[in-house]
Amino acid sequence: MADLDESDCEEWANRLGEWDDNIRRFTGRPTLAVAADAARQGWDDEPLQQALAGNLGDGELDVDEPMYIDGLTTSRLSVLERQERTDEYLNLAKAAGKSQSYVKMLAQEGEIDQTVDTAIETLSRPQPLLEVARTLRENGHPGAAVQVAEHGLTVEGYHRDTLAEWLRDRAVSMNKDDLALRAAITAFEESPSVNTYQAVEELAEDWEGVRANLLASLRRQNPSSGHAAEVFLQEGLYDDAIDVADRSGRSSVIETVVTAVTAERPQWVISTCKSQADPIIEQGKHDNYRTAVRWLRRAGEAAQAADELSEWREYVETIRDDHYQKYKLRPMLEDLLEEF
Repeated sequence: MADLDESDCEEWANRLGEWDDNIRRFTGRPTLAVAADAARQGWDDEPLQQALAGNLGDGELDVDEPMYIDGLTTSRLSVLERQERTDEYLNLAKAAGKSQSYVKMLAQEGEIDQTVDTAIETLSRPQPLLEVARTLRENGHPGAAVQVAEHGLTVEGYHRDTLAEWLRDRAVSMNKDDLALRAAITAFEESPSVNTYQAVEELAEDWEGVRANLLASLRRQNPSSGHAAEVFLQEGLYDDAIDVADRSGRSSVIETVVTAVTAERPQWVISTCKSQADPIIEQGKHDNYRTAVRWLRRAGEAAQAADELSEWREYVETIRDDHYQKYKLRPMLEDLLEEF
């Protein structure tokens, strides 16, 4: 904005503001608001100049910018980075309370000890700590990267599982076995799955003891995901997997468990599959009749395993007769009966 006088800046600010209002009617969010603010404020704002000069302390610059939205301050930092005005970048990031930006620039500039200390002191969420750790590693400082990521295991927040998995793999490559195991356990507890479970198994020397703790931890979470059910199924803990399916109520999770426990828990499979099929048929959801028949087929397979096929056939025949007017359903049921 250095080539525009004050009236030109104001004119552009108003024009951009009007355009933003028009666009926002369709998108529901600001698009050109940052550009309008930049035109209005430029770089001559006195508090901004004080911040750039390093005359303001941590967070002393008043920044009206939501935490998760790139606003004017973020745009200014990008400009300073492109122009390699590092000192001003650091001063502005510090004064604006942009701790993650501040720490990442320190890492890029090779201020490793200060990067680690500041990251641990000021960053309290996994994702920013992971980004700083990645920056350190990319700049040739794997030890410092692991130190920052290890601190990330002690904080709560989104992407803690991602940080733990990243740290697990880095620790393995650096022969830090204890840290790798701790990170692997955290990754499993944050995001239970067969993959994260097996990763712990590969690292644990006392697998039986660790295994018992992992499964107890998983039960305490009262999980409802298909991934959690798969962990229990892999261990042959069918009743635990059934609890997950019942808690979830989602057909994808239920079908995963049904498929795995047909021979071991046929009564549950029969009852569950009927409860999935019946509402579709009763409500006449003709587009979903094939789904209903698939559930009935699962019930039939379980009935075979339980030696209760005659009861199942009687049940399907009753459905066929009671809903004989549903012309799309009847032939599907007759074909199903022929399969058994």
